[in-house]
Amino acid sequence: MRLGFIAMLVVGIIASLLLADYLFASQFNITKKLTDNHASWGLIGWISLVIMGVSFQVLPMFHVAPAFPLWCSRFLPGFLFMVLLTHTLVTLGMTQLALINIPAWQMIQSICTTLLKLGLMVYAITAIHCLNRRKRKINDVSVTCWFIALCCLFLCCVISLVMNVMTNTMTGTESGLLSLGWSPLTLASVFIYGWIISVIMAMIIKIIPFLAYLHLQRQCGFHMQAFSLLPNMHELLSKSRMQYLLYSHVFSLFTLIITLYNPANYWLLSLAIMGQFGYLLFLMVSVSGRYRGKAKAIDKALLLP
Repeated sequence: MRLGFIAMLVVGIIASLLLADYLFASQFNITKKLTDNHASWGLIGWISLVIMGVSFQVLPMFHVAPAFPLWCSRFLPGFLFMVLLTHTLVTLGMTQLALINIPAWQMIQSICTTLLKLGLMVYAITAIHCLNRRKRKINDVSVTCWFIALCCLFLCCVISLVMNVMTNTMTGTESGLLSLGWSPLTLASVFIYGWIISVIMAMIIKIIPFLAYLHLQRQCGFHMQAFSLLPNMHELLSKSRMQYLLYSHVFSLFTLIITLYNPANYWLLSLAIMGQFGYLLFLMVSVSGRYRGKAKAIDKALLLP
């Protein structure tokens, strides 16, 4: 989590340099080379490291999964952070010393990007393995969202590695991939919606009813009559409603992929996203309403002699 916070600061610093370069007529020429680093620090250094840190605690706690291996939880985030830092320093050094066209420095950059993708793939495989070994083998929408997120993370890294290898070894491959719709922007879009948004969905549908239940439980104290009014978490947010949210998320992800190949379908993607997050807002308001109703009933029970 600390590394994620530091990465967030780096994202802010690079963004400030890019903004200064735009406002002051390119007096900071090095910043144009930092655009990719800005995206990497944001998507991998900030968000992905925070998700990894959260998953080390949440998956064993909410889903009764075994703890992550020590090498993964202790060393993998630091490894990714150091590789990101090395890549940024190499980019700055290449720009400052005019070493952009020197193969050795380009190889160092390629090694760093490859290590980042391999590190994320290792995390995805490890997390999927831990989820598969969970003790509660029940159908859970939150677990399904985690699986979707981890699969999207793994596939994005694999496809990106294959694209890099094909581009470097086969002439004309880059234009062919672009004609098929595969580009860094395509992978970044799937990375954001398939990996990051899927994790957000998984966390929200678990945390919101859990926090509502926890507050109601504390409100009851040791009063047995009030305790009888305490709902379970599925009364606060039913499985069927969570399932509908999952369907809407999968549909949005599917329409995103279609739109990336055929931008004319943007209207369908817009409707899908509006429907998904509108339904999510409805669920949050519903849980809040049920919470307030139960809290009032418990308050009345606590006043009884």
